[in-house]
Amino acid sequence: MRRTFVAAVVAAALAVVAGCGSGGSEVNTGLDGLRIGFFTNGGQTPTYVALTEGMFREHGLDVERVEFQDPSAMTAALQRGDIDLMSSIPGPPLAARAAGLDVQAIIQNEAAKYEPPDSGTVIAAPTSGISTLGDLPGKRVAIFGGVRSQMNAGALWFMQGQGIDTSGIEFVEAPFASHLDLLRSGQVDAVMTIDPFSTSIEQSGSGTVVAYPNLLANPGAPLSAWWATRAWVEGNPDRVEKFQQSLRAAIDWLYQDEGRARQTVAAFTKLDPALLANMPLNNWSYNVDEKAWAHNVEILVSQRALPAVVSSDEYWAPSMRTFVAASAVGR
Repeated sequence: MRRTFVAAVVAAALAVVAGCGSGGSEVNTGLDGLRIGFFTNGGQTPTYVALTEGMFREHGLDVERVEFQDPSAMTAALQRGDIDLMSSIPGPPLAARAAGLDVQAIIQNEAAKYEPPDSGTVIAAPTSGISTLGDLPGKRVAIFGGVRSQMNAGALWFMQGQGIDTSGIEFVEAPFASHLDLLRSGQVDAVMTIDPFSTSIEQSGSGTVVAYPNLLANPGAPLSAWWATRAWVEGNPDRVEKFQQSLRAAIDWLYQDEGRARQTVAAFTKLDPALLANMPLNNWSYNVDEKAWAHNVEILVSQRALPAVVSSDEYWAPSMRTFVAASAVGR
């Protein structure tokens, strides 16, 4: 009996530890379980807030966060059912949808701004001779995600509309984290990057912002949304609503105190708080600019990132329409 009692205590303790383990999951006390895939960046701070400040629990969810480094791996995990939701810029899930994965967006998480400064930037080295986008032909430019990824596609679409011969630009594929070193060493003349890498480059004196491509191509463009398979959305309406309510509460919380928001971004991303003091905060936003979403699809089609234009009715969950705003500036 003593052995049985000790074994039971140990088993219970291990169960509690497992419930508090990797990915930031919470101990399940009758809450609805949810596994979500994400990348660690400032734009994903709202789900960190929803976990650490209790919004998920308050709305009846037991959430496990699963970090990914590669968009295709996260999409594959969603398709297999290893995760229930994934956060992504619209380009990859829309491409996956065109390839046969029936996915729907349930809530927007971040959008491009309507006025500078914005997170997405084109930054040129001081000695590159680049002062405008028109100076890019004949130069080497580091990008991440390929020329058809959303920000890069938008930049190309805008430049082509301005009569700039983008075929003369030599693109170099490289992770955002390496863009500073590439500029500093002279291996590239410019980079298309995002914060915190933009701010790091500027503060180091290795480059100067010459354009904000997301803002130029599509102000208010969706930069991050949460996606699930249509079958999961239709089978879990309560979980969808609870997640939407949690994320909305977390975004509102971030806007209540800018100083606290910066501290939270630092805690989540492990970035130096001194860097964040000078970095423009992300435009966390659940308010949807439907015209910007539609234009985003048009840009992706024009750059052959998608085969055809699709209506938002085809890839939005019905409840997504509750977030459509006449003006989506801010939240």
